[in-house]
Amino acid sequence: MKIVALPSNPHAHLKSVRRFPQMQALQGAVLAVVLALPSVIESTRLESLGYANSWLQIQVGNWIIAHRAVPHFGIFSQSSNLPWADPNWGLQVALAILYRIVGMRALPVALMILRALFALAVFILAGGRGNFWRAVGITIWAQAAWVGSSFLPNILCSAILFAAEFVLLLRSRTPGRQKLLFWMPLLICVWANLDWHFVFGLVVFCLFCGARAIEPYLQKRNWHFGSPDRPALRGSQLGSAAAVTFIASLVSPSSYHSYVTAWQNLFGASPLENSLIMKSLTFREPQHYLLIFLAMWAFLLLGRRQASDLFLVLVLVADVSLGFALGTESWIAVVTSVAVIGELLSHTRMRADNSAQMSAPVFGAAVAMALFILIFAAMRIPSSPESLFNLAARTLPVRACDAIRKNHLPQPIYNEMTWGGFLVWYLPEYPVAIDDRYELYGETKTSHYYDITRGQAPPSSDPTLTAANTILVSTGNGIIKGADLFPNSEEMFRVTFPGFHEIYRDDLAVVLSRQQ
Repeated sequence: MKIVALPSNPHAHLKSVRRFPQMQALQGAVLAVVLALPSVIESTRLESLGYANSWLQIQVGNWIIAHRAVPHFGIFSQSSNLPWADPNWGLQVALAILYRIVGMRALPVALMILRALFALAVFILAGGRGNFWRAVGITIWAQAAWVGSSFLPNILCSAILFAAEFVLLLRSRTPGRQKLLFWMPLLICVWANLDWHFVFGLVVFCLFCGARAIEPYLQKRNWHFGSPDRPALRGSQLGSAAAVTFIASLVSPSSYHSYVTAWQNLFGASPLENSLIMKSLTFREPQHYLLIFLAMWAFLLLGRRQASDLFLVLVLVADVSLGFALGTESWIAVVTSVAVIGELLSHTRMRADNSAQMSAPVFGAAVAMALFILIFAAMRIPSSPESLFNLAARTLPVRACDAIRKNHLPQPIYNEMTWGGFLVWYLPEYPVAIDDRYELYGETKTSHYYDITRGQAPPSSDPTLTAANTILVSTGNGIIKGADLFPNSEEMFRVTFPGFHEIYRDDLAVVLSRQQ
């Protein structure tokens, strides 16, 4: 006769069984809110309408669709004779297609989709369904640590792909999943046609291959690196994967020029010295402390493991250092810290608790619910261009551009650099003097622009400014502010801008035109 063991407390067991569906429903609701909340916030604030560079991306995408070619020269610029490699062409085409479908709502909708995907990627990277509450907490923490940054579409796209890369690399280290490593060439190929930040993913992959290659030699010399449970990879496998991945990064219209673009944007002297968003973190904002605590947690977990994982040590040190040094790249420190925390906590022994796990059907239902919330929030965005223009006018010179168009002011135009991308989209008939494409204009032109705006060089030293018939700059620009602060401002204005008179002025922008 077979004896069946009964639970010691059948009433407690029955109660836990009844609570399980309730807990799963709660988990599904919480995950849906975590995934959709950043998108809902964007649908109400619509801060993406003020990102001038994003409008440039849409206009370039329209040009690519119309000409069925990727530009290799400075389109929409007075420097159209200069060569230009466009590594973001894939994302630009996607934004242009979305713009043709939903109009001016394309930017907020794109940001909503990408922010939801980023939250989902971080949730999976932090542990996902295996330990739901911990993964949700880390996801909320990571999102809060990135608050205040410019959520540009290309940055969000790179952050999502960066998280996907960590998922592939870390899971390929488990027995039976080594073949996941060979998805890397496809990932890098897609990434290289979306954003030049793919170079970060390539560097991380090189660190991964290097660490896996030298760990066996370190173990033979009694260095405590590696894990006996980790499947070994031959040097030929690592070498071939690295070679194929590098070749895949060149499969784009920009080819090797993407690397040049990345180097110029990361280490160009003018952006590093003059761009406020590229400065190191000041730790005067709450999110900066959330980020450093997140990184400290990752280092603490590594220390408790006695830093035995060479790849995690190398990638955490490199990415956190870069993320703290360049404010625009803080997302690298966020994603890497989450990857390290999720990987190390997944190996800790935890008490078996079904309430900490999330079933696959509930996970799918939560994602579907988040998608429904996202669609509902997107439908509530005003469809009227006038309403959206009024919102964009908070940070962009919409009214000043209307004055230029209304008065038929003559070309060429001299413009504020940070507004160049918006002018490309809003005033396409006026090729811009300069915009955020540092790789197009180069160090000489960019540094000279900053010298003039700071008053370190006379306006007459810039041939683009002296040849301009229309000037559009912010009220805080040095060439305007200097004239306004002078005791005799009218006389200073005539000296600084001989032959010009003021056409329009508001709290944001000033428009000057040369008298004919």
